[in-house]
Amino acid sequence: MLLLAFVASLTVVTAEPSQACKEAFFKSGLSRNYNETIAHAIHSMTVEGLRMFDPSASEQNKIPTVNQDLSQEQKVLGFAPHFHTATDFATSTMNIIDKILSTVGNSKDGLGEHWSSVERIAHMFHMWDLWQKIYETSWQEILGNPPEATTCVCLRDTRANGIKAAVEWVAKHYETGTPITLLNRPIPKLTDAHAWSVWKQRLLHYYTPAALHDAAVYLVGFEPIHDGSRTFVLSLFSTQISTRLSLSTGDFLYLDKLVTDKTMAQSRLQEFYDRIRRDLDRSVGFWRQYSRDGECGGFFNCLSKDGKVYDEIKHVWLQARQVWMYARLYNEVERFKDEDLLKEAIRGADFLMQNVKDPTTYKCSLVVTRDGKPIKIQRTLFSECFYLMAMSEVARATGVEKYKKEALVMMDKIVGWIQAHGEGLGRPKLPGDKPVSSLAIPMMTLCIIDQMKTMDSSLCYDDLTQWALQDALKHVQRNGTVILENTTNDGREMAGSNGRLMLPGHSIEAGWFLLRHAMRTGDQQLKQTAISSFIERPFEYGWDQEHGGLYYFLDADGWSPVQLEWDMKLWWAHNEALIAFLMAYKETGDLRHLKKFAQIFDYSYSHFVDEENGEWFGYLRKDGSVSLDFKGGPWKGCFHVPRCLMMCEQMLKELLEKKK
Repeated sequence: MLLLAFVASLTVVTAEPSQACKEAFFKSGLSRNYNETIAHAIHSMTVEGLRMFDPSASEQNKIPTVNQDLSQEQKVLGFAPHFHTATDFATSTMNIIDKILSTVGNSKDGLGEHWSSVERIAHMFHMWDLWQKIYETSWQEILGNPPEATTCVCLRDTRANGIKAAVEWVAKHYETGTPITLLNRPIPKLTDAHAWSVWKQRLLHYYTPAALHDAAVYLVGFEPIHDGSRTFVLSLFSTQISTRLSLSTGDFLYLDKLVTDKTMAQSRLQEFYDRIRRDLDRSVGFWRQYSRDGECGGFFNCLSKDGKVYDEIKHVWLQARQVWMYARLYNEVERFKDEDLLKEAIRGADFLMQNVKDPTTYKCSLVVTRDGKPIKIQRTLFSECFYLMAMSEVARATGVEKYKKEALVMMDKIVGWIQAHGEGLGRPKLPGDKPVSSLAIPMMTLCIIDQMKTMDSSLCYDDLTQWALQDALKHVQRNGTVILENTTNDGREMAGSNGRLMLPGHSIEAGWFLLRHAMRTGDQQLKQTAISSFIERPFEYGWDQEHGGLYYFLDADGWSPVQLEWDMKLWWAHNEALIAFLMAYKETGDLRHLKKFAQIFDYSYSHFVDEENGEWFGYLRKDGSVSLDFKGGPWKGCFHVPRCLMMCEQMLKELLEKKK
C-alpha cells in the first residue's frame, strides 16, 4: 500500500507549510537542510530507481525531477520518468553506459551540455549507489518505525516545503554552470585523480546518516506497508482531526486493497494499456512488412532482428498460427479490420490447404520448402491442431464454407487420434516405451474446442471437454504443489527426469485455458484450481529470484534439468504469464495478480521488447541478456507475442472502462 498516496487521497494540504508540518518534520528527525538533501537524492530519480523501494512504482509518482531533456522549456518534471536501456550488451552496467554515452552532445540526460562523458557516467552511478545506500541503511530503519502520516503529507507538498525549489536550482545550474558546482562551491572538471578526490569528498557529503535519513523518510511514502503492521494513522488536515485506527488483519487487508487499487488501477493500468497497444501495432507491422511471400504464398518464418530472411523453408506450426493471428485480429480488433490483412490470411490458408496436408491421412507436414514441398512430418497432432485453428478462424472471418469444412474434418481426425491414444500418428510401439500422458494434449484439446465453438457456437464437444479437463487436472501432483509435464495415463507420477519435468510457462498457459473455461461455465472450484495450482504456484517456483524472468525447464526435486537450455528465459512463457495474471485479476479483483502482472510486464519490457525494430527477442540467457536475436525461427513466429498483446489490450480496455 502506498502510504503517501493513501494519505494524500484523504487530505487537503494548505498552500503554505503549517506549524503542524514543522513539528512533524522535527519529530521525524529531519535535518535543517532536508530540502537540499532530499532534492539531491531525487533530482535524477527514475521509475527504475523507485522500484528499489516499491516494485509497483510507475511514472504516476509525483516526485519532482530534472527534465532529462533540458532543451525543453519545462526544466523540472512533476514525476520521475522511466530510464529505458537497450540490451545490446551482456551486463546492465554496459547497457547503462551505452545509454549515457548515446546522449552525449544532445542534452537529453538531464545534465546539460557542460558535463564530460566521464562526469556523466560518474553522476549516474553515484545516484544508483546513493539509492542503494539509502535502501541498505536508513530505509530499513524507517520501515521498523515509519513516520506519522502528517510527515508524509507535508513532504508531498514539495512546493511549500522547498524540495521542488531545490530541484529547480539543480536544473538551472546543470543548464548554465561552468564549471559545475557541488554544495554551492566550484568543483573541478573530472580530468585526473586529484579532481576525483574532490568529487568524492563532495559526493560523500550526501552519505551522512542525516542525509540518508532525510531521503528515506521522503521515500517511505512509496513503500507498501508490510502485513505485520497493525496500526495506521490517518491525519485529516481538512478538519485538523487525527484519528488512530486499530486494524484487525481483515481490516488491514481491506485497507491495503483500497489503497493499492487506487495507486495501481488508476495509474499503471493506463500505462499498461498504452504501451501494449503500441507494441501490438509495432509487432504486427513487423510481420506484415517482412514475412509475406508474394511469390509462393504463405509467410517467411525465419527473420533476423531487423526483418531480413535468413532461411526460406517454412514451418507449418508458424504458417498456420500466423494465418490464425491475422484472421483473429481482423475479427476482434476494430483497427485491424483491414481487407489487406484478411487477404494475407486467406492467401496463407490457401497455401496450407494446397501444400501441407496429406489428402488421404490428413496428417500435416512439420516443415515444407518455400514452394510447399514436404520436408518433415512430426508424429504428433500439433501441426494438425494449428491447421484447424487457421481454417476455422478464416471461416469465421469470411463465411466461406470450404474453410469451415476443412476445420470440421480435421477436428474429427484429431479427436480420433486422441481417443485412440495416438494410433495413426505414425509412432512405432517399442517394448521399453511406456505410455505417457503429456499436459500438452488436454491443453491443446481445450484450445481447439474453444476455437471450434468460436467459429460455430452450435457445435457440441461436452464429452471431449470433460475428458480434457480431467486429463489436465491429473498433472497437479504432490498435494497441489507442482504441475508435472508428464504423468502415467492413470495419473501417477513417473520415475526419472521426464517424470519430474516442470515447464512453468506451459503450466501457466494451461492455467488460463482452464480459468477461461471456468469463467464461462461458472465452475468456482476449477477457477480456484486454475489460479492457485496452475498459475500462482508455477510462477512462484519458476521465477528467477536473482535475475528475474521465468525459467524454461525445472526439475521437481531440484536436480539440474537435462535440457541444456533449462535456465534460459523464453518470450512465450512471459507472454502466457501476462495473459494469465491479468485474466486472474480481471476475474477476481485480487490485487496480488495485478502486481504479478506488473512484475512480468516490467521484466518483459526491459528485456524482450525491441522498440526499434518491432516484435520481441525470443531467447534470453539466465541473466536476461539476449542470446539469439532473430525475431522468427523454427519455433518462434507471429503468434505468442501478438496473441498476448491482443488479449491483454482487450482485458485492459475493459478494466479501464469499468473505472470510469
